[in-house]
Amino acid sequence: MGDRPVFELDHKTPLQAANLPVINQLAKEGQCGTADPVKPGIVASTVSGTLAILGYDPLEKTVARGVVEALGCGMKINIGDVAFRGNWATLDEKGLIVDRRAGRIREGINELALSITGQKIDNVRIDVAAGTEHRIAVVIRGPGLQDCVSGSDPGDRFHSGIIPRPIKPLNKNNPKCLRTADLLNLFELKAREILAKHPVNLKRVSKNLLPANAILTREPGQSHYFPKIKRPSGM
Repeated sequence: MGDRPVFELDHKTPLQAANLPVINQLAKEGQCGTADPVKPGIVASTVSGTLAILGYDPLEKTVARGVVEALGCGMKINIGDVAFRGNWATLDEKGLIVDRRAGRIREGINELALSITGQKIDNVRIDVAAGTEHRIAVVIRGPGLQDCVSGSDPGDRFHSGIIPRPIKPLNKNNPKCLRTADLLNLFELKAREILAKHPVNLKRVSKNLLPANAILTREPGQSHYFPKIKRPSGM
C-alpha cells in the first residue's frame, strides 16, 4: 500500500499513523505464498486468472474477451453471434490514429453508442454498447459468421500516426471468416461517418478535446456452452 509522509502526522504516512488492529493481526497470523493459477511458467491473463479463481481449469475452459466485454456491458449474445472488445478512438483527417482511447472519453459515450448501434448490413445487425470510459463492445448478429478475424485495433505499442489495423480473415478459405471481416470493415467505415457529425464530438472539438470519431475492435469471440460456476466449485 503506497503512501506519502504527512507533515501533520509527524512525517508519518497515514498507514503508519493509523490504528490497524485487523491488518496487524492478519500480518501476524496470516500466511504468504505464491500461486500458479494456470500452470508454472504461464502468465495468467485477465480471463484465465479469473476462471482459475472461480474454480475452472483455464487450460480446458476459456472464453474470448470480446464475449466477456459484451456480457459486462449487458448485451445478450446468441449462438452464432460474434462479439468484440473495442475502443472509442480519434483519427485525424487522413485516417491516422491520434489516440486509440479518444482522450479516455467519459461524457456522452452512451449517446455515441446509440448513434451507431442497430446498423444492418447484408442480413446482419451490428450492436454497440458503451463500457467504462473509452471501452465499448460490438456484437455482429446474423447468419454465416465466425470469430476467425483480426480486429482494427493495433494495440498499445506504436499506434499513433498509423492507420487502423486492416481487418482480415484469419482463414481465407473459410467463407464465414471472409464474410465477418467484410462486414466489420463496412461497419467501422459507416461508424466513422456517423460519429464525425455527432453533436457529442462537435462539442468536444469546440472545447479542444479529442473526438471519439472512430472505433477500434479486437479479441473477437463467440458464445458457447459454459458450465455454471456451481458445478466445478460447489458454489
